[in-house]
Amino acid sequence: MMKKILILGVSIIGSLLLGAVGPQQYQFSQMRINGTARDRIICDLNGDKKLDILMIYTRASEENKSHLAVFLQGSAFAFSPEPSFETLLPSDIRSFDCGNVADIPGDELVVFRDTGVYYFDKSDGKLGKPVPLISSPTIFRWAEYRNPQRQHFLVDFDRDGIPEILAPEISGPSIYKKSAENTYALLQKVKLNAQLSYKIGSWGDITHTDDINQFLRFRSYMKRTSATYTVPDLFAEDFNGDKKPDLIGILGNDLWVFCQDDAGKFGDKPCLHWEKSVLTSEEKKLGFMGEMLTFVDLNGDGLADIIKVKFGSIEQRVNIKYMIYYQRPGLSFPDVQDQTISSEGFRADFGAYDMNGDGRRDIVVPSFHFAPAQAFKMLTDNSVKVQFKIYLMQSSGRFAQDPGNQFAKPDKRIQLNYRINVLGIIMDPEAMIRGDFNPLVYFGADVNGDGFPDLVADNGADTLNIYFGNKNVDFDMMDASKKQSIGLESSFVFDFADMNGDKKVDLVTYYESEERVKEKRKAMEEARKAQSGQAGAGGVSEEEEMKKIAQAKEETRIKVIIWK
Repeated sequence: MMKKILILGVSIIGSLLLGAVGPQQYQFSQMRINGTARDRIICDLNGDKKLDILMIYTRASEENKSHLAVFLQGSAFAFSPEPSFETLLPSDIRSFDCGNVADIPGDELVVFRDTGVYYFDKSDGKLGKPVPLISSPTIFRWAEYRNPQRQHFLVDFDRDGIPEILAPEISGPSIYKKSAENTYALLQKVKLNAQLSYKIGSWGDITHTDDINQFLRFRSYMKRTSATYTVPDLFAEDFNGDKKPDLIGILGNDLWVFCQDDAGKFGDKPCLHWEKSVLTSEEKKLGFMGEMLTFVDLNGDGLADIIKVKFGSIEQRVNIKYMIYYQRPGLSFPDVQDQTISSEGFRADFGAYDMNGDGRRDIVVPSFHFAPAQAFKMLTDNSVKVQFKIYLMQSSGRFAQDPGNQFAKPDKRIQLNYRINVLGIIMDPEAMIRGDFNPLVYFGADVNGDGFPDLVADNGADTLNIYFGNKNVDFDMMDASKKQSIGLESSFVFDFADMNGDKKVDLVTYYESEERVKEKRKAMEEARKAQSGQAGAGGVSEEEEMKKIAQAKEETRIKVIIWK
C-alpha cells in the first residue's frame, strides 16, 4: 500500500501544475444549466468586445442529444444566472470552434458536420440555422455519435483578421481560405498523412477469435478489417523566426514543420522533419516509461526550441526529464540535448512563461519527494506540500547550470499547501490519467495587469489565493499581507481568459450540482477516515454512496471572477 501511495502521491503533485500590490476588486457572477457539461468555448459572440461563454451539455434522460447554452456578458461585466438562450444542436456536429467567418460583428460558432463545415447564423441576435461554409464530406463522416468537442481549426495564417479553416483529412490537412466572394475555397492540401493502425479479424472479446462465422471450419470468407487513423496534432505558430505562422504537426516522436512562403502557401515537403526517441531499447519494454515532445521559443531569439520529455519510474522513484534542444539558424538542432531539467513528479506538466518581463520564457515544473512521513500526513491531515521549481532563462540564452552538473539549476522554489483526498485518487486512478484531476494552480495569469504573471492557487479547501508576481519572481511569499484570498469553491475544471479586454486575466470555474459535490466530498472523507483508522468511519457502504451520487441533482454551475 505504501508503494501505491508513493506513486499516486507523486502523481497528484505532478498534476498540480499546468500557470506596490493591493487587493484586486472584482465582479462575481454565478450561473447554472440543467444538465451535464460536455465541453465549452469562450468567445465574443455578439461583437461587443466582451467574451461570452458557450456551454455544450446533455441531460441524463437523453444523453444522445447535445444542447448549447449561451451566456452573454452584460454591460457591467456580469452574467445573468440563467442562459441568455439555448438551442438543441444537430446530431451530426462533431467538433466546434469560434471565429469571425461572416460579415457581421463578433465571432460565429463554427462546426464540423458529416457533410461539411457550417456556422450558425446569428442575424436575429440568437443562434439560427447552420449555414454552409464548406460543402464537402469531412473526416468524421460515418462515425458513431459523440458529443461535440472543441477543436482549434480556425487559424489566421496570413494575419488579415479573417481565419482560414484547417480541416483534418487522412491524406493531410486541407486549408480553406475566404475569397473575395465571401465563400471559403480550397487553398491547399498539405501532405502530412495520418498514421494508420489496423487489425485483420476480430478483437477476441468472447473467445480467442470472437467470430461466430468460424463455427463452420470449412467456411471461407474475408475477415473484417479494423482500422484507426490518427491525425497529428496541428499547430499554427512561427517556428523559423520569419514572423509568419508555419504549420507544425506532432505525432509520437515525430515533428514536421511546413514553412509558410511569401505567397501564403506551404511546400510539398516539410522544411523540417525531426524525429528522435530518448528511450533505450530496454526502457521501451517497460510499461511505466514513456516520452513525448513539444516546442516553444524559450530564449526569445524568435526560433522555436524543442523539448523532449522522458518520464517513468526508476528504482521505485518517479522521475521526469525535460530535454531541451535549442534551435540554431537554418532549422538546425543538435543531436544531443543542450540542457536537461529533472523533476520528481508523475505527469509531465510544466509551464513556460515570461515570469520577470525580460522577453524570455522561464520554466516552472512541479518537484516533490514523497517520503513516508508525507504519506502519513496525507492520510491523517488530508493535505500535502507541493514545491515548484522555477528556472529563469538567462541573458546567455541558457538556464543556469553549474559546471560538471548534468542538470540545469533552479533559481527559485515556491512551496504551497494543498488539501486533497488521496483515497479518492487511489480508488479511481483512471480519473487522474484521463486528466480529470487538474487542481487550480496556475503561474501564467496576470490578474492585476502589471505585466508580471501572478500565481493563482486554490488551496483545496474552498479558498483561492493570489500571490502577485514581480520582477524578483518571489511572489512576496514571505509577506502574508500581500497575498489576496478569496472564498471560492475548489474546482478541477476552469478557464483563464481576459473576459472584458482590460489586459487582466479573469477566471471561470465549473462545477456539478451542490448536492452531487456534497455527496462526493462526503464519500471521499469517509474513505479517508477508514484508510487512516480514524474514528467515525464506515457508516455508509461504498455502493450506497455511489447510488446517492448518481441520484443527486443533475446540474452544471459556473462561477466567473472578472477583475476590475
